[in-house]
Amino acid sequence: MRKNFRFLLVFALLAILALDAYGAENPAAPEYNYGNSPGNLINLGLIAENEDWIYYSSSFYKYKLYKIRKDGSDRTKLSDDKAVCINVMGDWIYYFNLSDHSELYKIRVDGADPTSLEVIGNNFLCVVDDWIYYNNADSKLYRMKTNGTGNFMLSDDNAQSANVVEDTIYYVNKSDQGKIYSVSTNGAERRMIVNDTAYKFQISDGWICYINRNDKSSLYRIRLDGSEKRKLVNDSVQYLNIKDGWIYYTIDANTQNLYKIKLDGSSKTDLKRSGSLMINIISDWIYYLNKNNNNSLYKIKTDGTQNQLTW
Repeated sequence: MRKNFRFLLVFALLAILALDAYGAENPAAPEYNYGNSPGNLINLGLIAENEDWIYYSSSFYKYKLYKIRKDGSDRTKLSDDKAVCINVMGDWIYYFNLSDHSELYKIRVDGADPTSLEVIGNNFLCVVDDWIYYNNADSKLYRMKTNGTGNFMLSDDNAQSANVVEDTIYYVNKSDQGKIYSVSTNGAERRMIVNDTAYKFQISDGWICYINRNDKSSLYRIRLDGSEKRKLVNDSVQYLNIKDGWIYYTIDANTQNLYKIKLDGSSKTDLKRSGSLMINIISDWIYYLNKNNNNSLYKIKTDGTQNQLTW
């Protein structure tokens, strides 16, 4: 009996050691927390969510910063700043302040402690955990800590329409004919991914979906490794945002009609809305600027119902 017990004890210890060794060789993938979705941020980041609250700026209120509960109650003005590229992380909101030459600001979610981080931004701002990634006034890629320290240039390319995915930043490189490039979040491993001239793009489920300027602004998708390139939409696409396997997009610079299509190119659906600019998505609502009504902020369900003027 003692021999059996010793054998079982040794076996258990060996099993534990084996599991520890496996864990050391195969550590759990890190989790990343984002201040807003890539799809919203390539559309000016006019709206972001955190827990029960929505944070937004609207032309109706001259793009001042507000928050409102998701049930539509307790609308509160947080700042008179004109805020774009809104990110919410923990107790802080980060944004470019158009009232102050696009300077990077942060403010608490209750409107307290507005603070300039003393850098001038352009049109890309993404907060991931305690890091801020942004392009400066010259469109060069930088990162800095959320406390304003450690400002560091990642790339001197003219970077536009960027997406941060885990430890990599993907961007349209205007320094190289608008091709899509990537660089790691520490500034290493810069490489070209897509040889086409791209406008806006978004990464979802291992795919880059991009507006291809080389083909009359048609919508394409391609793998992150540059394989399996395919045209999804033959129309001239102006804006896009991807949520839950669906691409929401507008076509025609004059009409800006709103459509959706699955990521595999199937189930194209006309949502019967024109004049749709800057598509932002929260939950199952699409928020957009309606150019047919002075760029007021509207929302519509992702199934095309309940179109309405928002707050």
